[in-house]
Amino acid sequence: LLPLNYDTWNLFIKNNECQIPSFKKQKGHPVLLNKEIINKINYADFNSRLDHIIRDSKHLIFEVNDKNVITNVNFLKDLN
Repeated sequence: LLPLNYDTWNLFIKNNECQIPSFKKQKGHPVLLNKEIINKINYADFNSRLDHIIRDSKHLIFEVNDKNVITNVNFLKDLN
């Protein structure tokens, strides 16, 4: 697991368009985006898929020790 502090996080943001937390090698949320990829998303074709834009970006997947990053929360009932 990576020790995160302000300087480390800024380095991630500077060198990667997207940062993705994972738990036991399973990618999760929140996906953190920098300005460059947000611009790519804003100007992407209407039919573009966000996961493809992220996949094609310079991104970093980092392991965390928190299973909540892979919890699916699509509805309020999912929080229970």
